[in-house]
Amino acid sequence: MIAPLFGQNLVRLIYLDETGTTSRATFLSVAGVILHGDYEWPGVDERIVALIERYIPEPDRLGFVFHATDIFHGSGYFDRRKPEWETTDQRWPILLASAGADPRPPEPPPQRPPLPPGPARAPLARRLVRSAPSQAVRRSQAHPQNLPP
Repeated sequence: MIAPLFGQNLVRLIYLDETGTTSRATFLSVAGVILHGDYEWPGVDERIVALIERYIPEPDRLGFVFHATDIFHGSGYFDRRKPEWETTDQRWPILLASAGADPRPPEPPPQRPPLPPGPARAPLARRLVRSAPSQAVRRSQAHPQNLPP
């Protein structure tokens, strides 16, 4: 028997990462984030694409994946033997930007049109609420340090 699915938007994306799995590590740490696949993921994806466009040269962008360990240690794509990545001053702004601690001021958010007066207001308001980002995305925009790297 197949159980019916109830509700809408059932997809959740889960990302987990660990550190401290070597024999020398004193502690093990696991962190994760759960995103609503339809409402929260597009905002996160836009932010990652913006970071790629800002820090990665055009020829290297297709299929590019950030690895914080490579940025931090100067390995992989961010190899510290390359002149463009040899110092932490060149690599760490990417980590700061991915954590929302970017020293450059953010672009202002787009302005929504005001709601019209009258009986059409309630249906329009419902459409705007449905098209608005989820509470978690709004919270992360207000406090970008809460976004995952």
